[in-house]
Amino acid sequence: MYKLVLASSSPRRRHILQKAGYAFQTFSVEISENISENMSLEDELIALSRRKAEAVIQTFGEQISTDSIVLAADTIVLHEGHVLGKPKGQQQAEKMLRALSGRQHEVKTAFCLWNMETSEIISEIISTNVFFKVLSEQSIQDYVKSEEPYDKAGAYGIQGRGGDFVDHFEGSYDNVVGLPLLEVEQALNRKNWKLKRE
Repeated sequence: MYKLVLASSSPRRRHILQKAGYAFQTFSVEISENISENMSLEDELIALSRRKAEAVIQTFGEQISTDSIVLAADTIVLHEGHVLGKPKGQQQAEKMLRALSGRQHEVKTAFCLWNMETSEIISEIISTNVFFKVLSEQSIQDYVKSEEPYDKAGAYGIQGRGGDFVDHFEGSYDNVVGLPLLEVEQALNRKNWKLKRE
């Protein structure tokens, strides 16, 4: 049985794992999340998730036992070829929501599973198509006054009030929240890497 280490400060990723009954430690390190223009978007997203795992292993290695799996993930919102990250303020949040209004966008999460015992690394990328309702200017203004948009790619949280903006989606709901748990579990099962639960 492996111990799970979550290389993320995201409360949403913690909640998904807790809800599924996993026991885990959490460590996080700030890394640059700039997308490189020299790589494809998907390759860069996978590289970012690996860098997060690697940074946590380098920084907290003495606190991570060798019978551990380190899990890192990185989520982006892709709209008409543009990456929407976390908004830096109210105006940027409003601009993002106006752009998403009445349209489809894609949520992509790359995850990395790093086996500390064997040094094997699994990396995958999961996509979900999300379709927004047409948003009124008032609903956008009301939403950005809440704290919800500011720590989320694309300026909304599907698991919170932002869920009201979503007409429907195709694919993994957990992926839009920030961690496609089913696909993570499938990757673990393929390697027969069993994780400890609470």
